[in-house]
Formats: sequence, C-alpha cells, structure tokens
Amino acid sequence: MFVDYAPILLTVAICIFARQIGERLGVVDQPDNLRKTHPEPTPLVGGIAIMVPIVMWSATRIAFGNPHAGALDLAVALCAGGIAVVGFMDDQQMISPVGRLLLLAIFSIVALKLAPQLFVYRIHTVTWGWLSVSPALSMVLVVLALMGFSSAVNMVDGVNGLVLALVCIWSVCLALKGGAGLEMAQLLMVACFVTLLFNARGRLFLGDCGAFAIAFALGLMVIESHNEGRIPLETVLVWFLLPVVDCLRLIPLRILRGRSPFRPDRLHFHHRLGERIGEPGAIVVYVGLVALTSLTATVKPELSGFCVCVDAVFYLGFLLADALAAPARTFEVERHGGANVVALQENRRRGAGLDRL
Repeated sequence: MFVDYAPILLTVAICIFARQIGERLGVVDQPDNLRKTHPEPTPLVGGIAIMVPIVMWSATRIAFGNPHAGALDLAVALCAGGIAVVGFMDDQQMISPVGRLLLLAIFSIVALKLAPQLFVYRIHTVTWGWLSVSPALSMVLVVLALMGFSSAVNMVDGVNGLVLALVCIWSVCLALKGGAGLEMAQLLMVACFVTLLFNARGRLFLGDCGAFAIAFALGLMVIESHNEGRIPLETVLVWFLLPVVDCLRLIPLRILRGRSPFRPDRLHFHHRLGERIGEPGAIVVYVGLVALTSLTATVKPELSGFCVCVDAVFYLGFLLADALAAPARTFEVERHGGANVVALQENRRRGAGLDRL
C-alpha cells in the first residue's frame, strides 16, 4: 500500500517546492512579452513531478518482483524515463528539433525490443475486425505513432492546464478498459490531476520533460491495450484526433510560409479558440469536447465514427469561421486606427483571411 501512495506524495512534494527545485536545476521559464506572456519566471518542473514518481514506481515493481510487473514497466522506466531526461536537457538548454526526433525514434525502437507485445502485428477495428500487419511495417507504424503523438502533445502545451487535463481524460478512458496497464494508467491520472492543480494556477509549467515523456508513456499504454483487443483503432482516433490533426495542419502551413515547421507560433487551434472566447473558455470547450467524445467512444466503441465526425466538424467549422471573420476584424482595426494599428499589424503578420486555415 505504501508503494501505491508514495509516488503521489512525491508528486505533491515536488509541486509544493516547484520554485526551489526549478531554480536549483536551472529550469525556470522566463517571460519575453512576445510568445511567453506569463507574468513572472515559472519553474518547468511539472514533468519532473509526474515522471519521476512513475519511473520510480515502475522500477520498484520490477526490482521487488511484483507479480503484476511486466515488460511495459521496463519500457516506461527506461524509455519514457530516458525521454524525460532528454526533455529536461531541452528545458535547460534547447536541443535541436531534429536531434529530439531522432532520440524519440531511438527510444521507440528500444521500447519495442524491451516489450515485444508492443509490436502491432494486427490492427483491431470495430468495422473490419482484426487487420494483419507485416512485421517490418509494424515497427515503422509504432515508431511513427509514438514520435507523432509525443510531438503533437508537445505542440498543445501552450495554455496552462490544457495538456494535463487532456492526459487526465485519456488516462480515465484507458483505466476504464482495464488490462495490464490499469494500475499505471490510474497512477498517471492521479499524478497529472495533482500537478494540474498547480499548473492551472501558474505555479509551474509542464516543460518538454513532461510533454514528451508523458505522451510517450501514455502511447505505450494505449498500444499495449490495443494489442490486447481492449481499444479499437477508431476509439484511439477519437481520443487523439484534435491534437494530432492540429499538428498535421501546422507543419505544412509553416513550411508554406517559409518558416521552420518546428518554430513555435500562436496559430494553434487552442490559441485561435482563446482569441475568440478567452483562454479559460477555450480550455473548457477544448477539454469538454475531448472528454465528451472520448468517453463516448470508450464506453460505446461502435459510436467512434460519429465521435470522429463531431470532432472534425467542430475543428474545421471553427477554423473556417475564424478565417472568414478575419478580414472583417482587419477592416474594423483600420477604420478605428490610432492605438489599434498595432493590433492590425499583428493581425497581418499572423495572416488574415483564408490563409489562416
């Protein structure tokens, strides 16, 4: 019982002493009044508060021969833990995006070697049943899925509380399906919820240590649950549709504008939504939509196709409406002039009209 409570107590302790830990480790995010608009320096220790307890918990289960421990624990302890270290180094001193992706690929391959049950030799679907996948293609699919999902979650980490709230929802859905990763999903859910209480108040940020490693660990659990036949592909698509599709939209958009696809901006879906209804409202709408469709698809997998349509219609509908409204907003700024010129220049810089899609 102590082993079950110990990780959560460690998460609470790290969150309480977040500022001291951040300053000691040199991971404090400084505001720049441009993209980083938080009012004061904020420690990037949210990922540490979640990943250190989870890695220690997994390692303890293995070391003491817990009958429920398995290869998944080893993959999470070594590979997700390794990615957390890489993210921590990135928080201290930026690592090149290409190097970060390469390390994600390497840890994904190592995870497959440590836990062969993660190989997706068959894809479980509601519509067509089980679809066979060749061994060579299986490794490619798993590596790309882990790399892509981790990167997509990192791109969503632009508003306090958003990523942690999403991970809480996905962990609840994963726990509802049971299976070998049940206890780990429950621990991830509670650790993220505790950290969310501090993150939502601006006491700490998740950092790359958290965004990449948490997404990677969650991805491992989802893949194993899928391979056990507990989660069909359509349900997984519902869970992760919004962050993944937004990532796929932004990469070519940045390239077309002559920018690096890895360079951050404020054109993400959650940023655009926040401009319309305010940041708190954007979080409520985004998290509420994901919670509604994800829980529905989890309890009733046969409704996954409908849930995908709901997410897609909302996402594309909002982007189209926002793009069509941009010229009108630009006209209003030009008509009023004066102090609004700065807002007009910012609107033009970010791109008005249909190119906002």
